[in-house]
Amino acid sequence: MPLDKIEQVMRSFLWKGDDLSKGGAKVAWDSLCLPYKEGGLGFRDVEAWNRAAMVKHIWHLCTDSDHSIWSSWVRNYLMKNRNLWTLRAPGER
Repeated sequence: MPLDKIEQVMRSFLWKGDDLSKGGAKVAWDSLCLPYKEGGLGFRDVEAWNRAAMVKHIWHLCTDSDHSIWSSWVRNYLMKNRNLWTLRAPGER
């Protein structure tokens, strides 16, 4: 599911109904993503969370610090024990 669709589902969870459909959102989405201590609801920015998760995966693959089955499979099967920075994306020449 694309990130914008996930965020759309999150927004519609809060703002579904007749009285809000005409006037739009009553609260800015960015303010809802603030932590509780800052007055928000603590919702996650899906795009930022996704970026952080991808970087964490790359970090584990580069440092060999994660010994999970997934990391081992990626290193041995997809990367074939090559350096991450020398790999080419599918379809890239």
